[in-house]
Amino acid sequence: MRSIRLALVGLRAFVSPPATNECTYFQGSKIGLLALLVTIGLVPDGILVWLLVPHGLWIVSLLLTVLDVYAAVWFWDLYASMVYMPHQIHDDALLLNNGFMQHVRLNYQSITDVEAVGTRNKREMRRLDRAAAILSFGGVPTVLVRTSAPVTVTGWFSTSTFAVFVASDDAQRLTSRIRALSTRSISL
Repeated sequence: MRSIRLALVGLRAFVSPPATNECTYFQGSKIGLLALLVTIGLVPDGILVWLLVPHGLWIVSLLLTVLDVYAAVWFWDLYASMVYMPHQIHDDALLLNNGFMQHVRLNYQSITDVEAVGTRNKREMRRLDRAAAILSFGGVPTVLVRTSAPVTVTGWFSTSTFAVFVASDDAQRLTSRIRALSTRSISL
């Protein structure tokens, strides 16, 4: 039930998106469009499944219909988490998110370099830094943060890395803000 409520929040955010800033990362994302396409496809998919699967196997048709509805709800949940789980800038650390899929906590003392790398897809990001973790679905402005100590990106597939690509609706402002906070922590 919570998942359906979150999906409705995602749909509402898609129709009337909140204001963006350097900590948000949903503006150029295609996840909302994908969720919309899956939702629109529910009716034709349902009709085709019930027409094409033999009537004796009605349980298969029901299972496929339920999976189709679950996929739509899941994509809206992902979009809602991207909208309402922005990056968090605290006094001691930076929490970077990729919806409910991934997150990483960076201490400002460990940040060695940060740069806005523009709008890139994942293949282009891999060319810039093959070992970096990617907290972005691609196609949105991206920031590359490098660290002196390995950081753990938690999510479905946790990994340890020295560099993280992260999406931001205002990559230049996020870069400036991280730079200011990391140099401030060095001087303290």
